[in-house]
Amino acid sequence: MYSGLGAGYAFGKSSFTLEDANLEFKDKNKTDYKINYFTFHVTALGFRVGKKLAAFAEIGFGYKGILNGGISYQF
Repeated sequence: MYSGLGAGYAFGKSSFTLEDANLEFKDKNKTDYKINYFTFHVTALGFRVGKKLAAFAEIGFGYKGILNGGISYQF
């Protein structure tokens, strides 16, 4: 059983053409946008079963979503 906190920064650039279908933007003449924002995740409750190869499940809030689960392998 565990909990955790993660923080980071997301950045990038997105480009498109005006012919792209069904796009609605504030400025119709601008064809690229920069992505810059702070990201975080709080894992309120997490469970891991196994040592090297394990299954995990988490409940939290942030960039990972609300419910997460999967398989992990540690070297």
